[in-house]
Amino acid sequence: MIDILYYAEELNVGGVENMMLQWVEHVDSNIHIDLFVREVIDETMRNRFTAVGCEVYEAKCSVKNFVKKAHELSKVFKQKKYDIIHIHTSLATDFLVLAIAKRYGVKHRITHSHNVPIIPRFITRWADKICKPLLRHYTTDFFGCSKQAAIALFGNKKKYIGKYTVIKNGIDVERFKFSMQNRNDIRKEFLIADDDYVIGSVGRLDFQKNYEYLLRIVAGLNLEQCKLKVLIIGDGYEREALQVYAKAHNINLLLPGKRNDVNKVLSCFDLFVLTSRYEGFPVVMMEAQANGLDGVVSEAIPEEAIFGENIRRIDLSNEKLWLDYIIEHINIKNNEFEKRSNRHKGVINAGYEINNCAKTMIQFYFQLKELN
Repeated sequence: MIDILYYAEELNVGGVENMMLQWVEHVDSNIHIDLFVREVIDETMRNRFTAVGCEVYEAKCSVKNFVKKAHELSKVFKQKKYDIIHIHTSLATDFLVLAIAKRYGVKHRITHSHNVPIIPRFITRWADKICKPLLRHYTTDFFGCSKQAAIALFGNKKKYIGKYTVIKNGIDVERFKFSMQNRNDIRKEFLIADDDYVIGSVGRLDFQKNYEYLLRIVAGLNLEQCKLKVLIIGDGYEREALQVYAKAHNINLLLPGKRNDVNKVLSCFDLFVLTSRYEGFPVVMMEAQANGLDGVVSEAIPEEAIFGENIRRIDLSNEKLWLDYIIEHINIKNNEFEKRSNRHKGVINAGYEINNCAKTMIQFYFQLKELN
């Protein structure tokens, strides 16, 4: 038996959490995974992890309370011996988690970078720069969801780049295939008519996802052209500001909050949009493409996350190009649902089916175990 402890800053409804959950669900029976987080934000996610046998440890402390987090993590290591710790982070300050793990004899310490963050505050950038060497020192295996994400966390010096392993963010492709039944059911639930045009997205309502930009683009459309709705699945501190902006600009904005059935909701979209300021390798890109959606995304989305000509990357500085693309898509809107239902094959062919990704991860864990 291989005992593994996952670490994440928070347990919420998000791409990283869903990816970790899928790995827990698909690992070999000879592997057991537990989870340690600073804080549980969404209890439904805790329940989903515990339902598949994962113990969820929570430090229950603030972001700045490193002492309590260290104390609670030490308690976990005292009561159970782990072969591997696998931390999911974009913060170099999480070297502390690895240092504690090493102190308690965890030989294999994986750091997995999931983002390419913009760090606006000087003090935070300073701390990140100071802690990067410590993170590299305590890390034995360097993972990134993309090459850019790995470089963002570990650095771009030649002596380090050769150590990085890109781990694909796999999904259960069959669950995300386009379904006319799902399309009809979700549109009925949200009171969306068959001839309504839906611009959709999935993500937190925060600075990173940049949804004010999306609404600004939509505000520039001639809404008389069609019955248009904007549907964003997710929640966050920008909810109220987005609602105020939408009301002021006569935008029909639907914000139903967090959902556990994103695989179904995607089928009701006509166009997928992701206006992120920065990203590592968003899992929702795999999900949207498995659903066969046409899409327009920012250039923060890495090129390797796009598998077909139906997804367009546009720089955020070119609002006119965004506007022109969406207007063109509205004008040529067609309901070729059969073609859409076959596009999931591109995700499979690119190697992002969860079973294959999980096998790669399982093999890596067993290789580490054999090194003991």
